[in-house]
Amino acid sequence: MAAKLEPHEDWTEAEQWAWARLKAGEIADFNEMLGETADPAKPEDWDDRRSLRRQFLEAIIEDPWRSAIHQKGIRVSGALVSGQEAISWDKVSVPWSILTRIIHQ
Repeated sequence: MAAKLEPHEDWTEAEQWAWARLKAGEIADFNEMLGETADPAKPEDWDDRRSLRRQFLEAIIEDPWRSAIHQKGIRVSGALVSGQEAISWDKVSVPWSILTRIIHQ
């Protein structure tokens, strides 16, 4: 049942895309999805198409979404994440790797 868990209605298109990859055990690689690698030195490369909000990341490390994450864990690349400093990563019971540009707000 958990594997069929749908995205939250408030999640953005980018978050829904990432969620589909994460629950399938895939890397949510925004560079691959967009067909372009964002340059960390160029803010214009980092737009809403790559944006994952702190609220999304907080949601997926809590039930009911946490129980639907594949055993490979949370693997995200090429995303723009804002407010990551507020996330309690010690709650995550699966492996995680987030290679992103982070904006602390």
